[in-house]
Amino acid sequence: MAWRIGARMVGASLGLAMASPVIARTQAFVLMAPAGGAVARAITDGGACPALHIDGHAKPMAQRFAPATLPPRPSASGSAESHPSAFPVRVCEAALPKGTRHATVADHRLPLPPAIVKRVVLIGDTGCRLKASSGAYQACNDPRHWPFERVARAAAAAKPDLVLHVGDYHYRENACPDGNAGCAGSPWGYGWDAWDADFFTPAARLLAAAPWVVDRGNHEECARAGQGWWILLDPHPLLAGRDCVAAANDATGDRAPPYAVELGGRA
Repeated sequence: MAWRIGARMVGASLGLAMASPVIARTQAFVLMAPAGGAVARAITDGGACPALHIDGHAKPMAQRFAPATLPPRPSASGSAESHPSAFPVRVCEAALPKGTRHATVADHRLPLPPAIVKRVVLIGDTGCRLKASSGAYQACNDPRHWPFERVARAAAAAKPDLVLHVGDYHYRENACPDGNAGCAGSPWGYGWDAWDADFFTPAARLLAAAPWVVDRGNHEECARAGQGWWILLDPHPLLAGRDCVAAANDATGDRAPPYAVELGGRA
């Protein structure tokens, strides 16, 4: 997905810079829901939640999270590097009624669960490792050394009915060392910029191809990337005390009830 915001236009005859309209950037996808059925989720930098259009009718989306900067969490890699987690995005969601035939959010057509799920893409451990304690600095800028986007595109081309991610989406815990061209300029830490680089941008084609079932890995524990997990991906409601914001509540934030998803028929 291309995340772009209004550029400036230059008047040819007057030589004047004129600001073009700022257009909200939005990414939308579908998660299989714990209560059955599916939920549409959108991540936007706009000032309000976009509308969900279902079979020609507009439905408001509920705000799950408003832009905020959250307290820093300790780096699990043992490094002293740490900074607050900035999430300058709004996260919105709405249930998709069973029998929905066509759904869009901000002109993005959403992939809907088929009557019977027959083809499942299974992936996991997709992030690009930047970890100081082990001296592991993967070449995130080189698709030969971090091929997630290529894998996601190939998986999307296979036209799956469902995607199951078994966890560990986020790996960019520490800053890339000076002089390392392979990861130079990479965002790091547990905020939106690292989540976007590690998962949402490279997975865009696959997020648009099919509904997802998301599982949580140890990288998404509260002490690491748990804040982003709860804000962006977990299909359960986002509740205070279960959001990995306060370390005192980590035992609660690290737990969520198991659930089943419908695959069609009796499955």
